[in-house]
Amino acid sequence: MGADLSFVISGFVITGLLVRQCSAEGRIDFRGFYSKRIRRLLPALALVVSVTSVISILVQPPNGEQQQTAQTALGAMLLSANIVIPRLSDNYFTFAATANPLLHTWSLSGEEQFYLGFPALLLLGLVFTPSRTLGGWRPILVVAGASAASVVLLLVSTYASLSVAWLGVITAPFYSSLTRAWEFGAGALVALAAGTVRRCPPRLLLIGGLAGTVVVLAS
Repeated sequence: MGADLSFVISGFVITGLLVRQCSAEGRIDFRGFYSKRIRRLLPALALVVSVTSVISILVQPPNGEQQQTAQTALGAMLLSANIVIPRLSDNYFTFAATANPLLHTWSLSGEEQFYLGFPALLLLGLVFTPSRTLGGWRPILVVAGASAASVVLLLVSTYASLSVAWLGVITAPFYSSLTRAWEFGAGALVALAAGTVRRCPPRLLLIGGLAGTVVVLAS
């Protein structure tokens, strides 16, 4: 639940930032965007991973849990902990998973993967918008289409038997940024449609908010 809401809020905040920048400058500053994300996230992540790795060497068994921590640490620094962790343990609540002190880094890796890809998705919507602003319907349709594809992938990977092993790991429903992209997209859509939303009747906004809450809780 916490990770779900975090992804939705991140989508809203980051998209709002990009919308304001695009409105002011007429473009998306990729270099500035990624530079700010790196300065904000990586130093703290590096500190947590370094300290945890040192403690792991001192207190964890070398042939099991210590190796798991080391692999997760490497995955976290390469922004891929959400891919590494399900390879180590396919269930979030098993002992092997809960004994991993860096288990929580899966969500940060997923968020960072969103940050890497999402501005390009918005740029695609911007290309098809004559006014070159993110306030039109085309960016909304692009993000809505990507979110819908994520929901389909989530349903397929959850309820269908995936016979290809590597695909099963990449699309592991709980950890994968691909199956959680719709949550980031939900927040992004609210930010993109803010102008239209303000003109909606309060009753319609209430119904939409309740429906979104039900979807997030059901996921």
